[in-house]
Amino acid sequence: MIRSAIPNLLTASNLLCGVLAIVQVLYFNDLVLASYLIMASLLFDLLDGAVARLLKVDGELGKQLDSLADVVSFGVLPGLMLFKLGMENAEVMGFWNYFAFLVPVFAALRLAKFNIDTRQSYYFIGLPTPAATVFVISLPLVLFVDKLEAAGILFNNPLFLALISLFLSVMMVAPIPLLSLKASKGKKPSKLIWVIGGLGILSFSFFHFLALPIVILLYLFLSLLFFKPHEVQS
Repeated sequence: MIRSAIPNLLTASNLLCGVLAIVQVLYFNDLVLASYLIMASLLFDLLDGAVARLLKVDGELGKQLDSLADVVSFGVLPGLMLFKLGMENAEVMGFWNYFAFLVPVFAALRLAKFNIDTRQSYYFIGLPTPAATVFVISLPLVLFVDKLEAAGILFNNPLFLALISLFLSVMMVAPIPLLSLKASKGKKPSKLIWVIGGLGILSFSFFHFLALPIVILLYLFLSLLFFKPHEVQS
């Protein structure tokens, strides 16, 4: 009983960090702390599945709780963050800024599809919601931690943020196979994992937080070019 509750506790921690991040965005306008909290959510999201497999516990409750937590942490939060970034440029805020709320809608749709699509036991179809969230949280980190002033011209522009929202929303539900870290299931991990990981470390050493969106784009590009779903499907 206790063993089966451990993965759910980790999933609940993901949700708690997501809620706390939303509070930071809405009430304290602290997008940096919110980004760090979502990094914790990402860690808990990675751990809950790994711990469940390690302890050999599986259940419908954990699966549904995981999706509900992800809707908050990797759907509602990135949407609010994009909206808040657009509000920094108040004189042009308007129609374009509301594109940010496409992200939670399409994140929920992507997660619902994930739950009923057995193929995604082997690989992802569409951009995973955590990857889309990593792209979003990189924006305030580049702006307020790395302090790249040139990036502010784009990252506070509602039209540019609307394009990002639209791009991420479409990619989350696009019928394209992408590499999954959970894809091996007894097979050797794809070499692409090591390539993307190595490029990510190299990029971070040069570009710091700007490396995050670069790595997500590399993940998409390399998966589309080289990933072969039939090689991991049993």
